[in-house]
Amino acid sequence: MRHSELQMRDRENIHTYETGSGEPVIFLHGWSAAHDLTKPLLKLIGVKYHAIAWDARGHGHHAYHQTTPPTIDHLVDDLKELIDTIGSDQVRLVGHSMGGAIIWAYLRKYGNDRVKQTVIIDMTPKLTTDESWQLGVYFDFPPERQQWFLSEMQSDMVEAVLRLRAYGRNTQTRAQYETNDPALAPYRQFLRGLDANALISIWQDLLTYDFRNFLSTLAIPTLLIYGGASQFYGKPLADWMLKTLPNAELMFFPDGDHGPHIQYPQEAATRMLHFFAEEPQEVKK
Repeated sequence: MRHSELQMRDRENIHTYETGSGEPVIFLHGWSAAHDLTKPLLKLIGVKYHAIAWDARGHGHHAYHQTTPPTIDHLVDDLKELIDTIGSDQVRLVGHSMGGAIIWAYLRKYGNDRVKQTVIIDMTPKLTTDESWQLGVYFDFPPERQQWFLSEMQSDMVEAVLRLRAYGRNTQTRAQYETNDPALAPYRQFLRGLDANALISIWQDLLTYDFRNFLSTLAIPTLLIYGGASQFYGKPLADWMLKTLPNAELMFFPDGDHGPHIQYPQEAATRMLHFFAEEPQEVKK
């Protein structure tokens, strides 16, 4: 896998990881994550396409150097510069969780002239919940719960992220955390290397976004991938997304968690290649 550094307008370096050749497919990871978990999927898509993943600013294995806290708009402009650097008039965007919000914010800001298709993985158009919207985080994330999580992050970023994941809609994930499963150790170690202030800034900015009305106008072909055992969402949101987006199709994993493409890279890659191509293609390991 090829590793490159791309210098942004403010001299912040964005790290990218690439494989394959042909039409570009850009993978955008979730909040408090990095490109690493998508490597199996990246390699499968790279058999037919130029698959590119990044570590977003403030994320991954690279220090954040700016004095200004990052926002979603910073990441959107970074994506614009990445697309400009690739030099393609037609890219495909794959966004998991926060990556989906980056895609929607990009399309709202820059339009879809250069985006051929999108794949949205387990993301809501509005994280916060209220009387008019129950399909945000946990399907129950009002201001008081948001304040709880902010306080948790300011106290101990690593455990806050683990608890956010644990005390959601997936009882298995909760049991894993409460028994201090050794499998969590690598994730804890990874989280310790992240910039807490940058992550808090991006999270707080994410809470202000509401893409619901925008999605109903978005005719770009979209593949939705959702998990029935998601720590944060589930089938009601998947159904709402399918109903709201004018040109969407759904791949639903009944036992998939918040990262069904990570759990089932072979199945997700096969469906994505079917979606990308005019004729179905079978993925071979």
